[in-house]
Amino acid sequence: MLSSTRRFRTFSRKYRVQMVGGILGIGLLLALLSYGILRVTSGAAAAGASPRVGEQLSVFTSAYGQPARIGTGKGLKINHLKVNGVRFYADQAHTIIVTAQPAKGVVNSLIVTGPASWNNQQSFAYCGRFLPTGATAFRTVGQYTYYHSSIGDVVLNNAGNGTCQVAMSPKFPPA
Repeated sequence: MLSSTRRFRTFSRKYRVQMVGGILGIGLLLALLSYGILRVTSGAAAAGASPRVGEQLSVFTSAYGQPARIGTGKGLKINHLKVNGVRFYADQAHTIIVTAQPAKGVVNSLIVTGPASWNNQQSFAYCGRFLPTGATAFRTVGQYTYYHSSIGDVVLNNAGNGTCQVAMSPKFPPA
């Protein structure tokens, strides 16, 4: 009878340790893959927000990185204007500066300073990306174009010389 039990012997101890190690390794690998998938999908959702007027300043930081140290604490001088706010380089060549002007963490106004070579159409097109989603133009007066949007009325000021501004409109445009 002893000899028959020896034939159906369980795996050796060394083999059992290897099996348990393999199972634990596979479990760890699956856990890491699940974590990576969750992290990527949650990052994609966060990355979905675009820097626009009406968004949190953190959306600008997510898109452009840490604010750039341009100008002084008293502001950045652009042509004859002095601009205050949190400044970001919007491109790798550091030729486009976005100055976000937040109030209580929400960017209600921003100024874009592009290369001096930009014409009015290029400035207007670049600033247009900062309009709230679904904004529709309803009036243009000179360099100002007014938009209705889900966050209220917004104005795009195409100031020229590669500079434009997108801001919450405090009142309706002048008649």
